Amino acid sequence: MPVFRPTEEEFKSPMDYIEHLYYDKKVHQYGCVKIIPPPSFKPELSFDVNSDRRLPTRFQVLQKLAQGQPFHQNRVGHTFKDFQRIAKEREREDEDIDWDDDQEVYDRIERKYWEIVDNQVGKELKVEYAADLDAGRYGSGFGRKDHHLNKDGKKNKFEDHAWNLNNF
Repeated sequence: MPVFRPTEEEFKSPMDYIEHLYYDKKVHQYGCVKIIPPPSFKPELSFDVNSDRRLPTRFQVLQKLAQGQPFHQNRVGHTFKDFQRIAKEREREDEDIDWDDDQEVYDRIERKYWEIVDNQVGKELKVEYAADLDAGRYGSGFGRKDHHLNKDGKKNKFEDHAWNLNNF
């Protein structure tokens, strides 16, 4: 996936920058790109990471992807702390991987993935995630105009930012 790092000036207008990538960099041929914002763009979370509120999730077993089965629902879900704990467990599983040789590592991971999907081998693996959640109900990674205050009781300075996805 191509990675782009806009300057502060380029980052001021999302639509101009996206059009630049589309027309000048021909990114439409990739289907997906990664845009890394300038260091100054550090929006605060507008949800309480310590909350006991549970986020419903979807999951799919990798060995069943080729069978065209729909995603399953976990309506009980997980708290944000649960997600952090699960992520740390996954990181420990990957501690022995030498990420310095990126292409070889990614090729090996991709081969393993397709072996699991195409041939349904190995222990059952599921991908679980919280997506398509109502930001008004669950909060957001960006400030929202209807949730004016951050955790310190102050207005979130990125509430009106052009790249705030709640404003798109």
